[in-house]
Amino acid sequence: MSRPIGIDVPDEPNTNPFLDFLVSTALISLCLAATTAFYYYGQLLELEIRKIDDDRVVVESELKQCNTARQAIEKYRTQLQTLTEKLTLAKKKKKSHNP
Repeated sequence: MSRPIGIDVPDEPNTNPFLDFLVSTALISLCLAATTAFYYYGQLLELEIRKIDDDRVVVESELKQCNTARQAIEKYRTQLQTLTEKLTLAKKKKKSHNP
């Protein structure tokens, strides 16, 4: 026959109140430190996003200025081309009338 295995289980757990206090304090400190770190990391990201957004606004305004200047340049380019064609036509007429 087999014998039952006897295990002695104490009625009250063998815990140390000071050790429980230290573990609880360490866990609470860890949670507070993690919360603080995430808060400051979020603030840092928000600041970086604002900086990038400000840079984007500056670049967009410069781009708008460049597009305006490009349109003016195209306008003057077409005017120059028209005047060049008129000048060439006038020179040809002058040569044809002067023998």
